[in-house]
Amino acid sequence: MPVTTLLKTPPPWADSGDAADWAVVACHCTLARNFSDFVFPARCNEGELCAVASRVRTAVEGALAGLTAAPPASDAVETAAFAERWLVTDAWPALPERARTLHLSPAQDLAVSANTGDHLLLRAALPGNRLEDAWARASQADDALSALLNYACDDRLGFLTARLDMTGTGLRAGALLHLPALAARDALGGLARDLAAHRLALLPAAPGNPPEHGGALRAGGGHLCLTAAEIEPLPAQCLLSTEDGARTAAAPAAGDLYVLHNTDALGVPEEELVLRVGHAARQAAGLEEQARNVLARDRERLEDRIARAVALARGARLLGFREGLVLLSTLRLGRALELVSGPAPGRMARALAETQAAHLCLMRGAERTALSVAAARARYFQELLTE
Repeated sequence: MPVTTLLKTPPPWADSGDAADWAVVACHCTLARNFSDFVFPARCNEGELCAVASRVRTAVEGALAGLTAAPPASDAVETAAFAERWLVTDAWPALPERARTLHLSPAQDLAVSANTGDHLLLRAALPGNRLEDAWARASQADDALSALLNYACDDRLGFLTARLDMTGTGLRAGALLHLPALAARDALGGLARDLAAHRLALLPAAPGNPPEHGGALRAGGGHLCLTAAEIEPLPAQCLLSTEDGARTAAAPAAGDLYVLHNTDALGVPEEELVLRVGHAARQAAGLEEQARNVLARDRERLEDRIARAVALARGARLLGFREGLVLLSTLRLGRALELVSGPAPGRMARALAETQAAHLCLMRGAERTALSVAAARARYFQELLTE
């Protein structure tokens, strides 16, 4: 099966959803495991990495019959597509090809990969705030694999991981939140501080890999193009993930997206961590709904903001990735408040995946240049508004 065929299945976190999913886009439970007879991947040579990948492959094939090996990627763009839909972390594409392995469930809601920070990374991802379901999926797979693998485990500390803050259970439970109203009311700082007191982090999502050469470029030159689209370098036109979820940065959140996750994994049972993060996600969603209702009182200004986004989405010929995220955020807000017709929340989440660079190249035939991808993204938004 080629990678393009795999991409025809929407990401598992882009389900049909319902009104309750407007604020909580997706959730995941990620487990990190290491082998007692190998050093951490960062200290392994290529031969050791290949041996680890082979061991993971054999264990998955023996213990998880429902999972199949992902199709081999023929180039960097196909490899990037796996990272764009959060099946692997942002470190996976940089591995030597022989040291990479990835196994997926048919719905792609469960993924097992090797050598991305830890020897084995197991991730269950679902739409909305379904963390308990994601944990059940991840835990069952982990139990099956543990019967075949010699996990590095300490009687006092628990599972040993490359990241100190994951030592213990090795679990990251997280959610991707869309919080435009709280951001508009400058209310996120207080929420983040309250969550930090419960050992939870709320951080802005950040797009892409750092550009290798320079910053964004404009669609043309001279003063006549001051309002033209700013197009990021191709490697930056994506939203990748780490063990915590979507990549984060101190900069303003891309498209009002925020990453919520636990900040430690030591001394707390997995079920409690999952419940804690799930409760925090519901709390944030409730506060976001209240903030949206306040914003909706200034109906004329809000409708103007949404109308401008709709006009740009319909008329633009080039859209940068960050600009596309802003448009998607505004359209999602307008749809949630029933101020504009449009797709359901799951379809909006699917657009988040499919407007990334590798997806546009492989699914829409865009040339592998920043401008060509930006043009394909603009066409995608025009089609989205006609659905």
